[in-house]
Amino acid sequence: MPTNYPTAGEDMAVTLSNSNYPEFSRAYAEDLRESWPDIWRAGGNIRGNEAYELWGAAKEGSESEAVIEWIKEREAWAARHFEDGAQFKQDLSPNLSNVAGIVAQIKWGVIGTLGESQMRSTLDELKTKLENRSAVEARPYPNEHAARLEDPAKYDSFARVNNAFGDGIDAIYGIKDGISELQAIRFDKDLFTIQEAKQWLEDHDFTPILFEPAIEENFKMDKRHIKEVYENEDSYVIVFAKPDHVEEVPAPEAAPMVSSMEEEYKAAPGELAEGDLVRWISNERYVYGRVLLIESNGEITADSGFTILGTPENPVALISIYDLNPETGEYEEREPPLRVVHSFNTVEKVQEESRSNKRSYEQRAFDTRAEVTGRTIRGYASVFNSLSEDLGGFREVIAPGAFSDVLNDDVRALYNHSPDYLLARTSSGTLQIGQDERGLWYEFEAPNTSYANDIIELMKRGDLKESSFGFIVAKDSWRMKDGQPFRTIEKVASLLDVSPVVYPAYPAATSGLRSAEPQAEATQVEEKVEENNIRFFINRLINLTKDDF
Repeated sequence: MPTNYPTAGEDMAVTLSNSNYPEFSRAYAEDLRESWPDIWRAGGNIRGNEAYELWGAAKEGSESEAVIEWIKEREAWAARHFEDGAQFKQDLSPNLSNVAGIVAQIKWGVIGTLGESQMRSTLDELKTKLENRSAVEARPYPNEHAARLEDPAKYDSFARVNNAFGDGIDAIYGIKDGISELQAIRFDKDLFTIQEAKQWLEDHDFTPILFEPAIEENFKMDKRHIKEVYENEDSYVIVFAKPDHVEEVPAPEAAPMVSSMEEEYKAAPGELAEGDLVRWISNERYVYGRVLLIESNGEITADSGFTILGTPENPVALISIYDLNPETGEYEEREPPLRVVHSFNTVEKVQEESRSNKRSYEQRAFDTRAEVTGRTIRGYASVFNSLSEDLGGFREVIAPGAFSDVLNDDVRALYNHSPDYLLARTSSGTLQIGQDERGLWYEFEAPNTSYANDIIELMKRGDLKESSFGFIVAKDSWRMKDGQPFRTIEKVASLLDVSPVVYPAYPAATSGLRSAEPQAEATQVEEKVEENNIRFFINRLINLTKDDF
């Protein structure tokens, strides 16, 4: 890579200390990455994230070939991007859309034209904005009724004035380009009922676009008439019976999704026990958790403060959220723990034996050229009957029709299987997948994001040529061939993602994003399979005899 590095330093060695571009504070960069992920993702994705890791290795004294080459690359990169962020010299207000250049400089450990002090103060101003927005937009409101007058998305930041309209009536002001206007009014629930708050608004000629009662108001009704109460990621859903003296509370749009769960799969009284794994529907997908506590004659309160009354007919459970660990294929407790509450009739029990190593999460990649037209990426994520490389003691093929049962799954297109780099999704209509006689094909238009633009550039250059898919196997078969275990994947139970990646597992196929793979790296890419499945594979093979082949 062309560079004038280095031009200073006693020994003229290729080191950061001899660079023409001083280092940015590593401690500030680490805090930004850990504490402000929204800002961290605003710029410098893919190569910037790789640069950050190489910078860390260099700081630890590594003199590997990769680190030395990166230090040279950093010098040329800094020269090209030194002026990034110059717009903030004109007192521009920062937001997540215009700080990409500064964030990228930080990931490369480079101090740009603003200087370190102004780079930090610009991002600190953005942090304050995000904090203010989070405080004002927090949901739900546990102690106040909220009357929204203007859409909060219009503003860069917010300010709150307590008792602006009298005791218990606070004003929320939205601020944009230094100009503020009244965005919302909040009423202390202990001083105003819902009806009194609405009457005050009417008397003072305020017409809210949305009125949200304090959540406790919903529970002043007789809980004996609550048929169903559950919590999803966006809202609390309450389904009431309809006796004459009880006001009906309509369920939000999320309710039909859960009520559509087949009746026989809802947990009945006595069916669940502490420690059971359960799941429920939230935002059109299953969420998993483990039961910690059950109450059939009293209340349980979630971490959010949300409380449900359990009855003998419909007990309530305290549940800790569990997330899928793609490395093990198992569900593990979320860190930090998040505990929610659900009535039995909103969840179903999961048979954990179905999550044994026969259903581990696996990944496979194919080595073929991408096809890119404009911003459209298309190709084959899997090719039938294509023999894999050695996957840690065995080889495999995927049988025709293996994906027949998963074409309606909610599949994501990711970069390197990372959820931080979402490219498209079938549930949103931005990703199309299908199966033909050749294999599993996919197509999507790359989004207008910095990392998607980087991917397109890498593909056009020929640097990124692999495609991979993440899946869980439903049915496979084994035999010995040429003295080596040979696996056929006959049926896929779940298709999780298709991903542009760096290293393939199959040498012959046609897919969207492919390249050659060093064998040492192949072993590393597939170590998840080796760690989680190889004992299972060996045990199955021990039971085979020569007559079976």
